[in-house]
Amino acid sequence: MKILFYSILTIILLLSGCATPEYVTKVPKTSLDGEWKSIISNATVRFDKGTISGNDGCNQFIGSYATEENSLSISDKMMSTMMACSNKNATAFKNALMNTKFYENDGKTLLLMGGKGEPLIEFKMLSNTLEEGFYEIKHINNSKQAVLTLKSPISLKIGPDGKMEGDTGCNQYTTSYTLKGEQITIGFPAITRKICPPELMEQEQQFITTLSRASTFKRNGEKWEIRDESGTLLMDMIKD
Repeated sequence: MKILFYSILTIILLLSGCATPEYVTKVPKTSLDGEWKSIISNATVRFDKGTISGNDGCNQFIGSYATEENSLSISDKMMSTMMACSNKNATAFKNALMNTKFYENDGKTLLLMGGKGEPLIEFKMLSNTLEEGFYEIKHINNSKQAVLTLKSPISLKIGPDGKMEGDTGCNQYTTSYTLKGEQITIGFPAITRKICPPELMEQEQQFITTLSRASTFKRNGEKWEIRDESGTLLMDMIKD
């Protein structure tokens, strides 16, 4: 009987040694909330108090998520735009989100992992500070309840000491700005007087009007959105 007992015990120990070890949870050092960009594609994601949103490299999406310590559950019931894209990275990105069970976050990088702790996708943190440098404006509000794609991109340089300058697609301009939290105030610009085709002159006037109405700024993935006091989108821009 003793021989039989020890034989069974040995088999149990061997079987337990072959079992897949469970992922050892670690409490994250910082909050998951914030804007993140995939290190291998243009996909971005924003975590904000239970709401997840972003761009998978093709479509905008929004849904919900829940966390407990370092476990992460992302709902598969998401709303999404329906642009048709042949983007394999977008499909892989969505699959990674749906299969996520855990995450690690050190405040600079975010790693989403599967049920066994296997890495699925890695992100880098995007700053929420509007930094100095060159930006390109591609969409602008035409003051007629529509945001249009510009015929010619407008450049904008945020410089030191509250200086802002750029090219409207026709003329050069310069002005001043102040930042306070997510608030932005832009002064009326000085501008050169070159005459351009009518569509560019119209675009220029819309841009000048937009500057004077600017009230807040906020990152949305890789874009920065400028809005007026009522929250209406005035323009978006991307840092070069």
